[in-house]
Amino acid sequence: MKLPAVNNKKVIVTFSGGKDSTCMLLMMLERGMQVDYILFCDTGLEFPQMYDHVKKVDEYIQKTYGKSITYLKPLKSFEYYLLEKEKTRGKNKGKHGYGWSSPMNRWCTVMLKTAVVKRFMREHSFTSDNTIMCIGIAKDEPKRIKDKCYPLVDFEVTEEEALKYCYAHGFDWGGLYKERTRLSCWICPLQH
Repeated sequence: MKLPAVNNKKVIVTFSGGKDSTCMLLMMLERGMQVDYILFCDTGLEFPQMYDHVKKVDEYIQKTYGKSITYLKPLKSFEYYLLEKEKTRGKNKGKHGYGWSSPMNRWCTVMLKTAVVKRFMREHSFTSDNTIMCIGIAKDEPKRIKDKCYPLVDFEVTEEEALKYCYAHGFDWGGLYKERTRLSCWICPLQH
């Protein structure tokens, strides 16, 4: 999908801190594109190197572009949702905890990231009509591309190119990408 016209909309960058969202953010700022909010959802389960990376990016963009990252946190912890959250519907109504997340049961992404961004949007009266949400997905991830704004796709940047771009700008995640291909929460079932 080509980048939509801004037309008095707020541009929100979802920033996980990984190679793709880092590359996307930096390229958008370098190109002088509008960026109104940069949202980082702190799940409480990030690698220590990720927290260092996010801080380094925040300091860099503040100094270079006068922009800063908005840090968001879920209302409850991973442990709460894992063990304590009471289920209020379905066959497990009354039971507690969602259990371990899995590729087929990614409640953690919903509760610790998606719901947090939705809460931010509601608190600021943002809707799909008055915002453009930019997501860091590279052009070689076609299965993940839906009807949203993906600047890296429009810039024709692959995952490999995104990582090289970040390294060239001095961002190396303390070596985490030498051990892993994805940097999600340290406990993520999709980690590899």
